[in-house]
Amino acid sequence: MDVRTHTRLMTMVDDGDLAFVAADPLRACRLRQEGLAHGRWAEASAEGGDHDGAFRLGYRACGDHCTAVLLSVGLEPAGDETCRALYRAAAALADTSALHRAVRRADDLRRVVDAVLAGTHELDRDDAADAVGAAAVLGRHTHGILKERYPGMVRPALAC
Repeated sequence: MDVRTHTRLMTMVDDGDLAFVAADPLRACRLRQEGLAHGRWAEASAEGGDHDGAFRLGYRACGDHCTAVLLSVGLEPAGDETCRALYRAAAALADTSALHRAVRRADDLRRVVDAVLAGTHELDRDDAADAVGAAAVLGRHTHGILKERYPGMVRPALAC
């Protein structure tokens, strides 16, 4: 982790947006697996025409993947705006432009959720496709990140 990323994350800790936890490879791998399962269910829901379900599951998968990345470095979201903190921190940790774009896509989904809750937006096919796509990209990148951080920790039960 470079100095700029470290400074950004420590500022979020100081502001109460992130909290220190023990880095937990098993929990991180388990969350990745849950994210992959949510992503598969999101794809199936989209294929079945359930755009609302596909969006919710895809958004949940994005959260699972980003949380796994944070846990791998001993951080988790805290405070009042945990979703916002989660995506900001995951974006700070993104080591490739493709991962950074995927995290930003997931953060855009958070804004869609806010609009739906405010009653100013109804979920549609495009929203579902965005959520499913973001979840798939994050799933691929999360696998690489966890394998890099925990070399040799390939366990059949976790497939991490």
